[in-house]
Amino acid sequence: MADFIIFLRKTNIFKTFMSLRQTYLAGLCFSDMALSKRLIVLLLSSALFLSSCMNKKAMEFKHVLDIQERKVTQMLIGKKGSESRKLNYLIADDFDRALNVVNEQEREFDTVLHTLKSLETAGLEKASALQNAAINYYHSLKALHMYAKKEIAQQKVISTTNGVDRDKAQDELMKLAKAKQTLYDNVYQTEEPFHNVLLAFEDANGLR
Repeated sequence: MADFIIFLRKTNIFKTFMSLRQTYLAGLCFSDMALSKRLIVLLLSSALFLSSCMNKKAMEFKHVLDIQERKVTQMLIGKKGSESRKLNYLIADDFDRALNVVNEQEREFDTVLHTLKSLETAGLEKASALQNAAINYYHSLKALHMYAKKEIAQQKVISTTNGVDRDKAQDELMKLAKAKQTLYDNVYQTEEPFHNVLLAFEDANGLR
């Protein structure tokens, strides 16, 4: 019960209930106290129902985020994930198949981003901010991993040519490696806000 009261205080339900209660009681005489009690019970029941619906919606929202996180985690660090397959192809100098894997990852990222953009945020505290933070984070991850297309192209040239073309490709690969740090920085800069807004969302909706 204490957790429920804390949850109500964090939402507009508690404010609405107290406002209605004060307005009603201000116009009551002592003979109407029995009716007042019934009204309070009714309002509490309504508040409980609304909070239950909101909490369920918040849980479903969070569940969708968790699913997307698991998908991306499996893709990037899972033993049988696509990132692992890409690295194996690169070790074998099979650059075409490695590039196909990157294209596969691009489609997976696009699916995750589409799911996040389709989330319904109305009526949930901090949901819109969390949605935007999640989109920014996964967009930065996508940009980082799609950068491999440029790297693989130069690696293929280095592996299949000699002389000037090979030297140019090596120089270009060095430039790409230096520029890649910006993409890592973008991931770090979007990860912390995403984490912080997620905690704020859980607090605001009574999920922890």
